[in-house]
Amino acid sequence: MKFGVQLYGPLNNMQGEVLEKLAALAKAGITEIEPCVTTGPILGPEDVIWPADWLLAHVEEIRDMGLRIVSIHVFAENLVQSMDKLKAIAEKTGLKQFVVKTPENSTESILQQTALNYMKAADMLETFGVRLLLHNEAGDIQTKIAGKTAYEHLLDLCMGKVGAQVDVGWVQFGGEDPVAFLKRNAARVQSVHHKDFGAGREPIDVPVGTGNVNLAACFRFAQSRDIPQLVDQEHFGSDVPGELQKICQMLNGFAQNRKDTVSFLNVYDVKTGAVRTVASFDRVIEAPNWLKNSDTILYNAEGHMYAYDLNTNTERLLDTGSCDQCNNDHVVSPDETELAVSHVTFDNGDFTSRVYIVPMKGGEPRLVTPNSPSFLHGWSPDSTEMAYCGLHL
Repeated sequence: MKFGVQLYGPLNNMQGEVLEKLAALAKAGITEIEPCVTTGPILGPEDVIWPADWLLAHVEEIRDMGLRIVSIHVFAENLVQSMDKLKAIAEKTGLKQFVVKTPENSTESILQQTALNYMKAADMLETFGVRLLLHNEAGDIQTKIAGKTAYEHLLDLCMGKVGAQVDVGWVQFGGEDPVAFLKRNAARVQSVHHKDFGAGREPIDVPVGTGNVNLAACFRFAQSRDIPQLVDQEHFGSDVPGELQKICQMLNGFAQNRKDTVSFLNVYDVKTGAVRTVASFDRVIEAPNWLKNSDTILYNAEGHMYAYDLNTNTERLLDTGSCDQCNNDHVVSPDETELAVSHVTFDNGDFTSRVYIVPMKGGEPRLVTPNSPSFLHGWSPDSTEMAYCGLHL
């Protein structure tokens, strides 16, 4: 699962040298990070907003801790003039995303000039395989231009060259529904920040998962698109690594993904009671189905369907087309030519489930239950009908 931590808040709330702080986060199980880096004058404490040269000098130490830099929120007076340094950082870290923000004064003329600068920088970054993303705050969500948020208007002006890194907490604080916002910008969202707020009017965030943001739906949106997800929390108690560890455990629990989990595929002999462990996996697998006509077991894991060959002890990913959020309600047809799956879909601003049929040989699925939520439970003996639980509208 691709999620990690935006470092501004954690580093700003921890004591000690910056490498000591990073080591503590790594020890708590954090593996993916997004630091703030400046290519110009220092904008704050160096252990919170890193000078580019400091990062370049310590990349190996950070990597040796088990931390992977997935993206960088970059502060630069001129992105184009900073390109050599950005290229050096990208090559040394292997990251694929640099992140910038909307200017504070979001007038039409300023946004147009910003778009020209960002598009030029995005074209240059693309030459070495890196994407430029735009991060939102509350102000550029509250500000409306031509019926859209200033943030979305700037993305429009960038003509598809700049992607979106959506901070769902700031979206909600700015007066928009985060899930609906993600849905209408789905084609350009490349990264999601998880921030959370309570009911107060002051912009003071609360621990992620304890506020009013529909975190589970935002998480599943990002999961369904296999894009990075980053916890972006500015205020912490005394145990920052411990708080982040709990948040990450909560995020893992939203889907078929739980950190430090081992699943065992077992076979039980109903006559003797003997149990044979066929294989183990460093992820959650669910609901194995044994095919009648071959020594193959099917199961779901992380939204996909897999076939395990008992003769060769090998696993194979099944081609289920656009059904990439399969849950544990899946059944093979009696003639074993088709596989029916319950697949998570996005409806009316929220996630639900519908039943689809996929050819066993692979291919694009077809929808069989227009009403939702629908959860599959069985085929008829002649493979012509199926039984499922669903909501009748």
